[in-house]
Amino acid sequence: MKLSHRIPETPWRARSPWAVRPRMALPLFGGLAAFGFGEGLLVQSQWGASPWTVFAEGIAKHAQISLGWATALISVVVLFIWFPLRQRPGFGTLSNVIIIAYILDLTTYAVAAPHADWLKIVYALGAVLSIGIGSAFYLTCNLGPGPRDGLMTGLHQRLNVSIVYIRLAIEAVVLTIGWILGGNPGVATAFFATTIGFSIGASLNVMERTLNWWRAWSRLAEFFIASITIIMVPGPSVLFTLARGVAWGRAVAVLTVLGNSIGTLILSIIVAVGLGPLLSHSKTFSITLQMAGGLYLLWLGVGAMRHRHAHAAAMAKREEFRPSNVQVIRQGFTVGILNPKSLVFFAAVFPHFVDRAQGSVTVQLLIFGGIFSVMAFLSDATWGMIAGTARQWLSDSPHRLVVLRTVGACVMMTLGAIIVVSALTS
Repeated sequence: MKLSHRIPETPWRARSPWAVRPRMALPLFGGLAAFGFGEGLLVQSQWGASPWTVFAEGIAKHAQISLGWATALISVVVLFIWFPLRQRPGFGTLSNVIIIAYILDLTTYAVAAPHADWLKIVYALGAVLSIGIGSAFYLTCNLGPGPRDGLMTGLHQRLNVSIVYIRLAIEAVVLTIGWILGGNPGVATAFFATTIGFSIGASLNVMERTLNWWRAWSRLAEFFIASITIIMVPGPSVLFTLARGVAWGRAVAVLTVLGNSIGTLILSIIVAVGLGPLLSHSKTFSITLQMAGGLYLLWLGVGAMRHRHAHAAAMAKREEFRPSNVQVIRQGFTVGILNPKSLVFFAAVFPHFVDRAQGSVTVQLLIFGGIFSVMAFLSDATWGMIAGTARQWLSDSPHRLVVLRTVGACVMMTLGAIIVVSALTS
């Protein structure tokens, strides 16, 4: 499995070591509890323990205290060493001292030591896995390192020596002292030392992949909601389709939608190919584009509201001769490719859903454009079928068409305001 060499950004990551929020409680406390449980499992395997726990075993024997209390005592002493190293503790640092020690004690009391060798192997594997997963959650909280991790990073900064060598040196020193004091190193100690780095790296990688998957699906869900909102708004395409349906029935309305969707798809391709490279290299351009698009949608909404009566009257008129199928598709195509609402949505709203870290911006824009075009076809076709079916009911009352136009204007103004606010707060 691929290992992660960095701490991923998470929704529960704190801005500073003391900026604690409720959403951080489960990852922090759960991660530390998993860490302590893993330490306890390694001890109960009777094949040795981690270097620091071997050190704690030696202290516990001489001080006549429990393993958990010895672990907490060592952590407090190490914290005092932080001061000359200019390390600053956080909420996670104090939580580390208390929770790991308590869960370690609880595990050694509650979990029986195995007799079968295969079960000892399970304990050792479970310990490395539990500590790896617990470390991944605890580290991503950004609430301050544990006492031992802070000692490692502090010495690294002061001595300007590779953190790998610092970690190995610390582990070797505490293991030697613990063994001299009567601690219990063994096969599991060597196994832990050689595998814990891989366990933490693999856990961080799985966490990063899971978060990326979740973000992608969340972004897609937001895109669907935004697309449905803009598609359902009675803009130029919808109103033109309604007018065709009211005038000539369902068949003409569906052909109009077909031409319109082809025009919309080509428009999305033009925008994706033209804007993709710019958006991938300039966040300022993306924000400016969103701002301009939001203001334009506001302007369109205000115009639709002002002229709603005239537009409703135009929709109710019927042409004397029914246009041919080719003419219907061509007219729908013209409206679709010149639709300002779609242009604004593609240029100003699409970039909001693009994740530059996930690959080509142009490809993402093309995918969004394809999805949008299919959704637009299904929605507009539904509008056309409804208009063709209810053509008499709609044309009998211009007021109903005015209400339809008013709703469309309000939604366009609201969406424009949301885009402007989003651009200003980016």
